[in-house]
Amino acid sequence: MEAYHADRLYAEDPFVAAAKAAKSVVVEHEVYAEHSPPQRLLYLQRTFGVHNRTLFPIARESVTYGAVGVTRATPFDDEELTFLSLVAETIHTVVTKPLMEKFAAEHLRLSKGEMACLSQASLGLTSDGIAKATGYQVDTVNSYVKSAVKKLGASNRTQAIAEAIRRRLIA
Repeated sequence: MEAYHADRLYAEDPFVAAAKAAKSVVVEHEVYAEHSPPQRLLYLQRTFGVHNRTLFPIARESVTYGAVGVTRATPFDDEELTFLSLVAETIHTVVTKPLMEKFAAEHLRLSKGEMACLSQASLGLTSDGIAKATGYQVDTVNSYVKSAVKKLGASNRTQAIAEAIRRRLIA
């Protein structure tokens, strides 16, 4: 990765260009059949054993917001590509959720209590129910929810829950 970035190969890697424009699975050997990769890239791939890069874009409606990339020594067959396509979004969620929670806590400054209360509220619990589920006092729950509403730029609890789900902070 260091050599790839130091040589700025991402700027001329045809796989990266294809991935940026992709709406469906991107398979390295298919890209290379149409666009030859730089020799330096081929050398690095051989040296470090990075072969058969395959990318699965993750989109909601028409907006791509992420991707799952896999690689291995032998190409994936059609059945494996189909399977990976089916599980790519789940893999993306499992990997990114802890990162997003950490980012949300740092960037939005959402506390663990605010996250816990939003998560419980998304299940339809009242403040009393959230208090029982989390062990917080009802006043503390209301304070956490009110604070989360403000931090998420929402005008009420329902909008805050919707925004937290949209940002994948809670499921």
